[in-house]
Amino acid sequence: MRKLLPSIVLAILTASAVMLGPVEAEAHPHVWVLYALNLQMNRGSVSAIDVEWMFTNGFQALLPIDLSRYPKNGVLSAKDIESLRASAFQSLKNVGYFTHAYVQGRPVALGEPQRFSIAMRDGKLVYTFRMMLAQPVDTTRTPLELGVWDDEFFVDFEMKKDGVRPVSTNAACRVFYTPDADHAVYYGTYAPMAATVAC
Repeated sequence: MRKLLPSIVLAILTASAVMLGPVEAEAHPHVWVLYALNLQMNRGSVSAIDVEWMFTNGFQALLPIDLSRYPKNGVLSAKDIESLRASAFQSLKNVGYFTHAYVQGRPVALGEPQRFSIAMRDGKLVYTFRMMLAQPVDTTRTPLELGVWDDEFFVDFEMKKDGVRPVSTNAACRVFYTPDADHAVYYGTYAPMAATVAC
């Protein structure tokens, strides 16, 4: 059974239709995540997104490591971080790490995650990582839309209240939160919450 756990985790997190086969039509969330996005900015230009995922349910019991030996708050060991990165995070490249960015409806290219770390916070597992934009987006000219969601809806991502925050900017920015009907998930039945940033 232990040998199967990484495969189970990957099946859930990547929501792979190939791996899940005929159960796809019965899809519903198996993992629940509360997320926040901090935008690294300069004069209204976004260059990177600092992503935080807090797993609230349905994930920790599937992990190939024992989290009970950790206190309720604190960073995991380098060995366990690397183990989870390799077994339950790296393959998410296939789904863009569930992080979505658009300018005028067109996808914004994002680089590979940097600064990946895992910690316990109030007994919950928390991933943090940075997504660099391939090209900075000047939100003083064109609004940037952001959100985190799983198109297959095996992972239910919920945005924290005021979960998208501009950081290190000297421009006056506004953030608008609306459901994104243009990118509805689960056969178009659910519009994920997105944030639009304009400075």
